[in-house]
Amino acid sequence: MSGKSAIVNTNLRLNLNREEDRLAWEHLQSRDKTLFPSYSKTVVIALNDFFRRQQMLAEDPLLETREREDAFCRKLSDSVVRDLKPILANLTVQTVPAPESRNEPTAIPDDQAQRNRELADQALSVFG
Repeated sequence: MSGKSAIVNTNLRLNLNREEDRLAWEHLQSRDKTLFPSYSKTVVIALNDFFRRQQMLAEDPLLETREREDAFCRKLSDSVVRDLKPILANLTVQTVPAPESRNEPTAIPDDQAQRNRELADQALSVFG
């Protein structure tokens, strides 16, 4: 912009009788002032994020579906890991004798049981 001011001044009018307008006003009032130091900065960030997302959705109509699927998979994985950790921590693996010698189960030495627990923990660490 040569010769003209690079600053544009505009007004924002909110009707507090409308739910969306009132909610926007509440967001402006309760914003984290370290992240959003002014109304202008807040509006700039919000508009840019909104239109960037709209552009991404226009270019990739399945984006929201994939995001929901990814969130679901992360939640499911976290839940499985959380529930399996205590089970695998107490897991003792026993070897089964060959079919012709099924007299008594063979006990696992303590060091092997510890190694099995370590391997289970290592396998679970892949999930998070």
